[in-house]
Amino acid sequence: MALPHTNAPTLNAILDTDIPYLDVTLGEFIRLANIVPRIVRVSREDTEVLGIYIPKGAETMCTTFRLESVPDEESELNSMQSQPMTLRVPRQTFVQLTNLGSSVGE
Repeated sequence: MALPHTNAPTLNAILDTDIPYLDVTLGEFIRLANIVPRIVRVSREDTEVLGIYIPKGAETMCTTFRLESVPDEESELNSMQSQPMTLRVPRQTFVQLTNLGSSVGE
């Protein structure tokens, strides 16, 4: 364990602490490495997306899988410069979900 003589920080302690580049780094991991098979969000209000009604409280999912897993020579990935990122992504409010189910019918 990295912190053998102390208690691990809580989720709220991490989310309430200003950690430079953490949000952007995690976003890049998700975008480039596909470390999350799907992203789940809960609608905060009634809305409509592309003609489909989504009620408040509905769980929506999207996959992060990309068909082109090997980038070509002209891709954005290969043309990235090694410059520090300065973008700050706004912190999100996470809603703990009790049962997401799975793709095996649970």
